[in-house]
Amino acid sequence: MSSKLGRPARKFDANRIIEIVMDLYANEEYLNQFKHDYPDNCIEGFQDFLKQFHQKLAMTSESTSMHLTTKEELNEVLRAFTPKDSDSEEDKLYSEYIIPDTKSRIPVVTDDDIEEFQNAIAKLPQDVWKAYSGRLRQKKHKKKNAKTNISVSDTDYDALSYLKTTNNAKTWSELFNKLYAENQQLSQVLRLTCTSNLPDAIARIQEILDMFKSINIHDVKYKTDTLLDLYSVGNVEQIIEKMQKDQSNES
Repeated sequence: MSSKLGRPARKFDANRIIEIVMDLYANEEYLNQFKHDYPDNCIEGFQDFLKQFHQKLAMTSESTSMHLTTKEELNEVLRAFTPKDSDSEEDKLYSEYIIPDTKSRIPVVTDDDIEEFQNAIAKLPQDVWKAYSGRLRQKKHKKKNAKTNISVSDTDYDALSYLKTTNNAKTWSELFNKLYAENQQLSQVLRLTCTSNLPDAIARIQEILDMFKSINIHDVKYKTDTLLDLYSVGNVEQIIEKMQKDQSNES
């Protein structure tokens, strides 16, 4: 193989960079096949850079997930889940969970980030970049022009068919979208209850309900209204923000 270094033909935009970062993050072993051809550790150096670059981008997104989303992918979600009936529960779930969750995984990519990534790619041997670029083009072509076949056992298929029927889903895509929305709801419940599984979340919710049963709700309302007046705000969340700000100033 040639050891001549190759530079990408054009400057990358944020979408292209995130696409490459996520592809190589999910397929880390791909570059390993080139290591023995280049003993100068240029492949290992790029892999190290990629890990650090990925972590840096993830820290600039609202979501704590290491999965990064491009603006193109967000637009696809927006097109797929544009509410047809704003009063339907399904469309409300999409608007409340799926679209915001997708949007929260879009990182902030600056001009300096683009230049840094461009320079890192330019240090890869030309043959490596050419081989990888071809692989990425084929992957995008297959994704755009072919349906994905998922292998499942007869038992799993029967279980999925039962879920499809009980959820009144007309297609498999509709079923998976509903299951995804339910999973997002569950994740939200786990975050709000500070738990890691459904039984603990249910127990925590029951504790909260029992606590409310044991207190005088009128007394709580009076004290809450008093705090709102005292802090000159409209809701409890603003009270918490003011208290946190005051604590920060004191420290």
